[in-house]
Amino acid sequence: MSTLQSRTWHGAARRCAVVLALIAAGALAAAAQDEGDRGAPNAEPSANDTLFERTDAGNVAQQAQMAFFAGERDLKRAAKLAARLPELTGKKRDAADKDLARAYAGAVASFQEAIQLNPRLIAAYGGLSKALRLSGGSAESLAVSARGLQLAPEDEALFAEWAEAVLGLDLLGEATQAYGRLRETNPERAGVLMAVMERWLAAHQADPQGLDPADVQRLADWMAAQGQGTG
Repeated sequence: MSTLQSRTWHGAARRCAVVLALIAAGALAAAAQDEGDRGAPNAEPSANDTLFERTDAGNVAQQAQMAFFAGERDLKRAAKLAARLPELTGKKRDAADKDLARAYAGAVASFQEAIQLNPRLIAAYGGLSKALRLSGGSAESLAVSARGLQLAPEDEALFAEWAEAVLGLDLLGEATQAYGRLRETNPERAGVLMAVMERWLAAHQADPQGLDPADVQRLADWMAAQGQGTG
C-alpha cells in the first residue's frame, strides 16, 4: 500500500469512527429540511420539462437532477456489463473491462456534478458512493457516504451504502461496534448492517481475499453469538 493510499484509508477509518460515534449518541438528528431539497429526485425529467421553474435556482436544480439520472444510467449499464464478464475471455473480456471502467467513471463524474450543483441532493451521495465502491474506491466511497449521512442521517438507503463501504474496507471491528450500539438504539439499522455483514462473510469464508482466515472466523463466531443472543 502506498503512502497516499495509506493516508486515504486511515482518513476514511477516522471518518467512519466519527460517524459511528454520532450515530450511537443520537447526535445526527434529522434537520427540518424540505423533502424536495434533500431527498430522492423526482421522476426523471425530460430536457424540455416545463414544470421546472425558469429561474437560475430552478435551472440549477434541473441540471443537478439530469446529472443524477445520467449517473443512474451509467450504473445500470455497468451492472449489465459486470454480469456478462464471467462468460467472456480474451479480447472480448478486455473490451468489456474497458467498457465497465468507462461506465463507472461516467457514473462518478455525473454524481459528482449533481452534488456540486445541488449539495442537498442526498441520493447523489448514495450513487457516488456506490459507483466508487464498485470501481475499487472503497475508502473514497466511505467518505462520501459518511458526508451524506451527516446531511441526512435518517436516509436508510444511504446508511445501507455506508455499511457496504465499511465492510468493503474490511473494517470488521468498526462494523461490530456499530452493530452493538445500533441494536439498542435502532434495531432496523442494526438489521441492515447485519445483512451486509452476512453477505461479506459468505464471500470471504471460501476465499479470505488476502485477509487472515482467523479474522474471518472471528467475525463468523461473533455473528453466530448475536443470533443466539449472547453477543
